Amino acid sequence: MFIIREVFIAKPGQAGKLAKLMKEVTPPLVNAKVKVMIDFVTDFNKIVIEHEVENLAEFEKIMEDFKTN
Repeated sequence: MFIIREVFIAKPGQAGKLAKLMKEVTPPLVNAKVKVMIDFVTDFNKIVIEHEVENLAEFEKIMEDFKTN
């Protein structure tokens, strides 16, 4: 099992909006467990998205499907 983290730095004051947008976009990715989190400890504008997948090929397929939709 792999946990893949993507980290985004939003413009000041826009982290909440970006996190909300990411949550709206992730439901089509049903094949994997996805978490969208806002970092309150370090940078206030940091958004972390975690994908939990069984193998990297599954993650690549999810990303390819995401590009086509």
